[in-house]
Amino acid sequence: MAVGALISAYQEDDSGGLRALLPLAGRTLVEYQVRCAAAAGAAPIVIMVERVPQALQDVFERLRLDGVGLFPVSDVSEAVSRFEAGSMILLIGDGIAPPAELVAALADEPESALGPVPDDEEHAGFERIDSHSRWAGVALVDAPLLGSTAAMLGDWDLQSTLLRRTVQEGALRVRAADAGGEPLLAETAADLQDFQRRLL
Repeated sequence: MAVGALISAYQEDDSGGLRALLPLAGRTLVEYQVRCAAAAGAAPIVIMVERVPQALQDVFERLRLDGVGLFPVSDVSEAVSRFEAGSMILLIGDGIAPPAELVAALADEPESALGPVPDDEEHAGFERIDSHSRWAGVALVDAPLLGSTAAMLGDWDLQSTLLRRTVQEGALRVRAADAGGEPLLAETAADLQDFQRRLL
């Protein structure tokens, strides 16, 4: 079954810049996310953005020169139109630096799935999904769920709304710690330093 990817890149860091542009291993966080998705076989890769500063445009150009098929979109309906009707879609959260193994593990699942992390102090910045779990920032959803979510979205945030609906649909849970390691949620460049050392 075809697998695409939908990556959010519109949240800002403390200085007003995009989290997606935080530096990581000589490139940017969003480049790392895209390359993880591409390595897992995802195509197309759709980037949800509200604005495209020159630095982000430069990222897109570098990725295209490397042969990565990606499509920046600012409209949810356009994002939906980029995916085949029966495809599965990797959802990677804004500011998330996931282990490549976790992305690959979820991409291989035959049905909707998401990666949870414990609801504890260490993971306090991650989005809560129930009384004992938070979202690890990576999920696998089907195209019909994305389409129906877009149709009822209104002013709600696509990433959070799609996650909520995925949880409500009873998606399989693949513990991040059992599938390659836990992700990092980055709000500043300093947050990525330990993750960068592990990568290098």
